[in-house]
Amino acid sequence: MRRMWCRALCVVVVLAWCGCQPGPEAQVDDDKNPFFTAGKERIASHDYKGAIEAFEKALETSPKSVLAHFELGVLYEQHSEQKDSDYIAAMYHYQQVIRLRPSEYPADNARQRIAGCKQELVKGEALAPVAQNLVRENDRLKEENRGLNRQLDSMRADLNRVAAGGTPPTLAGQGAAVRPDATSRPRTNAPPAAYRPSVAAPPATTTAASSKTHTIQRGDTAYAIAKRYRVSVSSLRAANPRMDPDRLKPGTVVAIPPS
Repeated sequence: MRRMWCRALCVVVVLAWCGCQPGPEAQVDDDKNPFFTAGKERIASHDYKGAIEAFEKALETSPKSVLAHFELGVLYEQHSEQKDSDYIAAMYHYQQVIRLRPSEYPADNARQRIAGCKQELVKGEALAPVAQNLVRENDRLKEENRGLNRQLDSMRADLNRVAAGGTPPTLAGQGAAVRPDATSRPRTNAPPAAYRPSVAAPPATTTAASSKTHTIQRGDTAYAIAKRYRVSVSSLRAANPRMDPDRLKPGTVVAIPPS
């Protein structure tokens, strides 16, 4: 009888000791989860998107997998697009680690990483206005570049038409046509190479005779001003010979040629 009581006591002690060791059991469960194993393999091959999908599936089969939560937190924090939503997702998984295993590994690491995610979120909020200004400036430069490309294409088309013996182009905004040199002979059946067009010089009193002016504002460009008043950039520069189109100073008054 005494021997039976001793055996029963030993069994109770062993069961109680095993119940106090959650770490090894959790590790064994993770090792047996094929999705968890696949996630670790994809991390090793730098397939981070595939690793996220694998660990998410591992949590579907084992919602209390501490290590799966921790791996997802690291992936969202360090190997994602690192948007605000990614840092928030990382913090969620770190918090699950702390909730499920508050006093064991990797709870302390999760707490430190949560602090790092919060710093990144604050940094993103501080830089948001700067990023918006950069986007607007980039859009403005793209639009100006498209306008210059259209103008360049038009000039190339005019040159090709002249080379083919067509009618010389007319300068927009001045009404002065490109005409042959006054000293040249009348046009005959000579080849186009003998034809030498020249651009008539703008009148010297263009600036003084112009009654329309524009005060340069911050952000103005020569193309934008010309487009606003429906004149060409070349005629605008001709009317303001001292104007540097690459360095427009706010407050400067420029003459607008007749359209």
